[in-house]
Amino acid sequence: MTKDEGKRRKRRNRVAAVVAHTPRYAFRRLSRLAEDSGVSKAALSRLLRGDCTPTVRTLIKVSSAVGARLGRRIDPGELISEDGEYPTRFVCTLCGCKGCMPEFAYDSKGELKPEYENWQPGLWTGDTLERESALWREVEELE
Repeated sequence: MTKDEGKRRKRRNRVAAVVAHTPRYAFRRLSRLAEDSGVSKAALSRLLRGDCTPTVRTLIKVSSAVGARLGRRIDPGELISEDGEYPTRFVCTLCGCKGCMPEFAYDSKGELKPEYENWQPGLWTGDTLERESALWREVEELE
């Protein structure tokens, strides 16, 4: 086994998208989520960026805190995925949202970017790879 094969595989998650659907976390996101979940701000920051594979305990704490604020049970299995497939496909459905667009679909002026004009509100997964793909498109356009 090579050194790379021995590394723990980073899983994909959609924690940031679920948290973004929670009004309490719109302001002071990390501080409030840390207070509600009992998870450190540093660990939450890594998790929201998709830079780590969280423990089951962390997922349970975060899903419980967010679920309590949304008024619905959020199963920890809805937050993390090996392949980008989730039991509830769209994050808006999971969170009880009538349909919105992800933050990265808008430019600095708050206008919908042209490449997202054909997206339907509510039909996005919130997966880290979905966001990374959008950010890579922006970088390529700048080059």
